[in-house]
Amino acid sequence: MKTKLVLGFILVIFTYFSVQSQNTPGTVTFKVTTVTDGGQFSPKNVIAIWVKNSSGTFVKTIKVMALQRIQYLNQWKTSSGLNTTDAITGSTLLSHQTHTVTWNCTNVSGSVVPDGNYDIWVEYADDDVSGPVAHYTFNKGTSSSVQNFNNQPYFINVSINYVPQSSAINESFNEEQKITVYQNSSGNFNFSVPMDESKEVNLKIFSITGQLLYEKDEYTVVGENVNFEWNPENSGKIFVYQIKAGNVVASGKILDTNY
Repeated sequence: MKTKLVLGFILVIFTYFSVQSQNTPGTVTFKVTTVTDGGQFSPKNVIAIWVKNSSGTFVKTIKVMALQRIQYLNQWKTSSGLNTTDAITGSTLLSHQTHTVTWNCTNVSGSVVPDGNYDIWVEYADDDVSGPVAHYTFNKGTSSSVQNFNNQPYFINVSINYVPQSSAINESFNEEQKITVYQNSSGNFNFSVPMDESKEVNLKIFSITGQLLYEKDEYTVVGENVNFEWNPENSGKIFVYQIKAGNVVASGKILDTNY
């Protein structure tokens, strides 16, 4: 799938479909809130979030907030060798907080990683010793997924939202066919799908953290296109849409320029 984004008074996304079976491009959104373990420097803390594959091999660092006490992020340090390519980096945090980060499913070389299971690791320290660490597994492939994990003593409200850039199961659109998404003058998003009217078409809208905000099966038909309209109602800045037409599924991000 190729996506072309044009921003001005309207936002237009052209979404092309192709089968991605081995190295599917996509976006992972990971959310976690840390809880203090009572370290002597709490609420100040250092933190690292990174990705490993199913073999336990380091893939990429997503976020590291640490300066002098980076040495106490022992799990991350051992795994990554202090590699912070493309990562969010900064100084020691002044408080425990919620972290929402994204990973574009690439390694430190910028290549899309193979499909399969991956673990997102999180570690923090608020003392001069190693602190709590946890990891959470998800599957990267052609299907989107939203997972909410049970709270642990030091990590709560954990979720993983995986959205493949495109997904075609058993069939794919013709290359000349595309989904058109634009934001009209009223602030509503219009989705136009060039699809046989007889096929079942469904639209879902998710928040960036994976919460289902909207689902609709009813649509209007204009010419050879199936059209949906959705009002974001000032509910956020960035959303993820998913359109299923027959056996074909497509996903992408949209930006509310009026928010």
